[in-house]
Amino acid sequence: VNDHSDHDVTAWAAGFGHPIGTVVWSSWMTSHADLLTAFAGLADDKGYDKVIRSGEAFTTSAPQDSMRQLIHPTALPTDGTPPAIGAVGVVTTAVAAGGKYAEAMAFGVGVAEHVTSISGMATSFLADMYGTFGLVSWIGVAASMAAADEANDAINGDVAYMKMLGEVGDLFVPGSGHRALYTRFA
Repeated sequence: VNDHSDHDVTAWAAGFGHPIGTVVWSSWMTSHADLLTAFAGLADDKGYDKVIRSGEAFTTSAPQDSMRQLIHPTALPTDGTPPAIGAVGVVTTAVAAGGKYAEAMAFGVGVAEHVTSISGMATSFLADMYGTFGLVSWIGVAASMAAADEANDAINGDVAYMKMLGEVGDLFVPGSGHRALYTRFA
C-alpha cells in the first residue's frame, strides 16, 4: 500500500483487549476526499487484490474499516511522520449516552488534555464517523512499552484523573467502555 500512496500506512498488533492475532492498519487522512485520492491506485492493482484475498485464509469474519474524526488533536503527527516501529498505542473507547453527546464530547477533550499533561503520552480524542453512533475514542501513543508503563502508572496514581472518572455519571452507555493495547510492527 505504501508503494502506491503518499500516505504512510502503519501496522499494529493488538496485545491486549482484542482476540489474539488481531492486526490493525492505520493512516492519517484529512478528509474522505483525501482518502479516496490517496488510495485510488489500489482499486486496479492486481497485486493489492491478491494480497487482500490471501489474507482471507487467516480471518474468521469479514474485515471492518473504521474512520474516526479527530476532535482534539493532542497526538496528531505534526510533521507527517508516523510513530516508530515499537511504539505503543493505548485505545480506550466508549459510547456517548443519548441526549448527552455534547457533554460527553467536552468530557472527552478534558480527559485527553489531562492524560497528556500528567503522563507525557500524547493522547487524542476522536469520534467514530460510522458504525455505532456516539462511539468515541481516546488514543494515546508512547514511544515504547516502558514509556507506556510509566504513563499508565502516572494516570492510575493521579487523584484528579480518578476524580474525573468518578464524575462520568450518565455521559456514557453503561458497560460500553473498552481498552486495548497495540504495538506498531510495520
